[in-house]
Parts: sequence; structure tokens; C-alpha cells
Amino acid sequence: MSRYYVRVLLSIDDILAVEKEIVTQLPIFQTAHWLNSVGRNLVAIVCYDKQHQVKGYLPLVKTKKFGLFGYHIPPYTPYYGPTIFDENGKSRLLIFEQLIRPLKDEPHLDFKLPLPNNDLVPYLAHGFSIEALQTHVADGMSYDVEKLNPDKKRDVKRLLKAVDDGNLVVNENNFDLNSLLTLWEITSKRASFKSGIDHLRRIFFSSGVTSYYSNLIQDKHGALLASTYCPFDNNKMYHLIGASAQVDDSLFKRANILSLHLALQEATKKALSFDYEGSNISGIAQFYRMMSGEPKLVFRIQRTRSVYYNVLRFYKRIQFEKND
Repeated sequence: MSRYYVRVLLSIDDILAVEKEIVTQLPIFQTAHWLNSVGRNLVAIVCYDKQHQVKGYLPLVKTKKFGLFGYHIPPYTPYYGPTIFDENGKSRLLIFEQLIRPLKDEPHLDFKLPLPNNDLVPYLAHGFSIEALQTHVADGMSYDVEKLNPDKKRDVKRLLKAVDDGNLVVNENNFDLNSLLTLWEITSKRASFKSGIDHLRRIFFSSGVTSYYSNLIQDKHGALLASTYCPFDNNKMYHLIGASAQVDDSLFKRANILSLHLALQEATKKALSFDYEGSNISGIAQFYRMMSGEPKLVFRIQRTRSVYYNVLRFYKRIQFEKND
């Protein structure tokens, strides 16, 4: 007889009731309200032990990618996949097997998350492919501008002086969605990526997030320069959005550094680690390291039954290698 049993929950009320027991251990991106705002068909698989304690939790939503409707990683959701509340390796494997059993006929499963002790065995044993990625994390207890890369330290101090002199204005009290979205559109065009504005609007209005830090930086005439939005949970603050305008002024075009510095300071006040949420591109990774980020492994974990999706994924990899 198994040491564990599972329930598959479809009702938002049932899911929220379970979350109430474990919410302090969950990343904000694993909560029902967040996932409901970025995908469809919310379901939660919950694994219990014989004492009816929650030992594993897997909330999922469906999205469409490359023509395949399945459990892809949703937009603006850097961590997605099972959370297992047991440190024992053998127990973790058993709990994982319980969590994915109801998903055996699903066409696509796609997770992204750090793994305790980088233990890949539960996923490899069930046919998942695994790709190592990285984020950068700053220790929330030790951030100090004096420890920054000399160039970034100089930039931060010059920008803070511009604030003191009244040439820059910082608003940390009132979240200004329209200004953030305006700057995010500018940033996405400059960096040639899709802004996902509609998804962002749903997150801001539907995710139920009340724990976040944001700032907006303008010049003394009110021109938008930089903004950031960082939701946080009990463990981390996440640099979900960092946006900036293109300006000619050699100092003001670095306003994003001040915006990030202020967010790091806020994480320090709350004794939270600061997660830069991604950074596999060399130049961005270098910038995060200059701003006190330390590389940490996360894993992209996939299993798909779609031949088309597999072929497309293989083709994209070949193209990447050819252009390298």
C-alpha cells in the first residue's frame, strides 16, 4: 500500500483551501490567482501522506505554444512545476511519481524550477528532457552599494546625487501601471522581444498580488526614464519587470541602474533574497553580476508526445548552433 495518495482539484475554492496550508512555502508564481491570470484550465494535484499532510503540490494551467495546447511554462512565470515538501531523496521520487501520475496522457508537460541538491533523478526516470539554465540571485542580507562593481557603484552614487539635487525624481509609493507599460513597450522594441502587454495587464488586475515593490524614475520635467516591478513572497523578491527609456543624457540613460539599486535596497530591508529571474544572455548576465547577482542553476524540464513540437524544438536548436 502506498505511503501517499493524491487529489486532483479543479475548484478554485478547493485549491485556495489547500494553498492556505502551504502558502508560506510557495513561490508567488505557484499560487492559484497568479496562474489563473496567465493561463487557462487551472488544476492542482496534491499529494498527501497517511497523516493527511500535504507533501507535494503541482498547480498547472494550459497555454498555447507552437500550435500545441498544453502545460507550457506560462508567460511572466519564471518558476513553474511541482513543489515537494520532503528532503529525503527516495521520498521525493515517490511523491513526484504520485503528482505526475494523473498527467500520463497529457500531450505536453513543461516545468522550470530549481531542484534541491540538483537532483534530476525523478525527472530522468520518467522520460523528461532536462536543460540547465541560470538565474542570478543577490543575498538579501548582504547587499551594499560599496560592494558593487566600481563602474556600477560610481553610476549609483551619481544618480543618487542627481536625486538629491532635484534633477531626478523617484516615486516608490504609488504603482503607476501606465508609465511602467509605456517604458516596457519601449524596452521591448529596443531589445526586439514581444512585450506581452495583455498578459501583464491581466497579472496586475487579476493575480491578486498585493506584495510587490515598484518604482518610477523621471527627470525634473516629468519625462519617464525607468521603472521596475518586483513581486515578492516569503523568501524572495523577483525582478519581473525592469524597463527604461532611451535618452541622450549620458547619466539619465543609466536610470535603470538606480531603479534596480532601489529594489535591491528594499529586498535588503525585508531580509529577502533578490532574484533577477533569468539571465542566460551573456551581456545581461554580466550586468547582473556587476550588480551583486550570483549565478544559480534552474532547470527547464519537458516531456512531450507531439512529434511536431519535438521537430520544431530540434530545428530551433540547430539554427541556434549554426548562428553561434
